Order: sequence, then structure tokens, then C-alpha cells
Amino acid sequence: MFLEMLGNATLHNGILRVEARIRGGDGKDQVVGHLVIPAQNAVQVTQQLATIITELKKRIDEQNAGKGSDKPVQ
Repeated sequence: MFLEMLGNATLHNGILRVEARIRGGDGKDQVVGHLVIPAQNAVQVTQQLATIITELKKRIDEQNAGKGSDKPVQ
């Protein structure tokens, strides 16, 4: 699933639903799907995603440092 941002989140019957959004060609945000996570797993999933992103940022920073670029990745 391709997403550029997250939208509204709801919790119902133990299921967390978070909108996945993109910016459309008309410049308006559009819902393209939902992340659907059992509420009991939401913290674990969030922590895992944060770990993955942190590791990815380290790798990108290392690559940029090797190229002589001091521009930070955001």
C-alpha cells in the first residue's frame, strides 16, 4: 500500500482503523485504504514500525556520509 500520510483513527470492537492517505492530482487528500490493527497489538506494531524507520534512517545517513554529503535525512 502506498501512503503519504495518516488520517483519522477509530477504535471499535477492539480493532484500530487508521486512514491511509495520499495527495491526489487535484491537490486534495484522498483515503486510499486503512491500516487495520487489533487494538491489543497496536503498541507492538507501532514500536516495530518505529524501529524499522530508525534503522532505515541510520542506513541512509551512513550512505550520505560516505558520499561526502552532510545533508540530514528528514
